[in-house]
Amino acid sequence: MSHLLNLLAAIALLVWGTYMVRTDILRVFGANLRSILASSVRNRIRATISGIGVTALLQSSTATALIVSAVIVYTAWQVFKEASVTLSDAARIRASEICEVALGVGGVLGCHSVRTRGSEAEVYVDMHIQVDAARTVADGHRIAELTERTVAEHFDRVADVIVHLEPFDEYQAGKTNEEQRSGLV
Repeated sequence: MSHLLNLLAAIALLVWGTYMVRTDILRVFGANLRSILASSVRNRIRATISGIGVTALLQSSTATALIVSAVIVYTAWQVFKEASVTLSDAARIRASEICEVALGVGGVLGCHSVRTRGSEAEVYVDMHIQVDAARTVADGHRIAELTERTVAEHFDRVADVIVHLEPFDEYQAGKTNEEQRSGLV
């Protein structure tokens, strides 16, 4: 409890000190300061340079610490937002979009179990396609490789595609139909 009171007292002292400095500076420089500040904060670079300059003039280590802390917190937040999407393994491209492209490849009769992961700029795709069960293994692999190339070329940010080949029989058709009914593809 005493730590909390000390923290609140320190914040109150900082606010009061800031108020006193502000009041005295406005009293000394008045309207000139307002016009100088208005012209110096028109863009981010000028505002940053002005903040550093005012801090240097006032020789305020507290103000410097607050400015640096704010920049660090803002940067950390931006990094966290990007990393949290990647680390949570969120889908980067909708499965329905990938299946639509795959189904456009000759010989592909079904598509399901599509997973995309990676960063925004580098997406990895793992998917299952179904071909006619009467096709040869070599012909099925040719269709799978063509599907891999087609998906990678259609989506600029796709770095790699892995296609699992399955026969389009009753069991496999049921997998695709189930995902379509549930809205996954």
